[in-house]
Amino acid sequence: MGPVSLWGLARMRHHRGMSLSELSVLCVGDIPAQGMAALAAAAARVDRGELSAAHGHDAVLMATHDVAQLADLVHRPDLTQAAFDSAVVVLALQPNVA
Repeated sequence: MGPVSLWGLARMRHHRGMSLSELSVLCVGDIPAQGMAALAAAAARVDRGELSAAHGHDAVLMATHDVAQLADLVHRPDLTQAAFDSAVVVLALQPNVA
């Protein structure tokens, strides 16, 4: 099985039989517009905010645009608590190659 595309989430919908509350996603940082649109179609609530607000969401989506940002993410003091509060997903975006 290959990698799952974030953009494929647009086909997913929340099913009330899976949980009583609707899904919520917190987007932290620079998430591509296409990803935001896919999340909005799949989740009931999509918010932008700081990582410290993770406790109110089912999942947190963050993006890194290069290796340095990914390395910096590991040292964020609020990452550990966010991972306890919510599922944390990091998109490692690749720069466009011309």
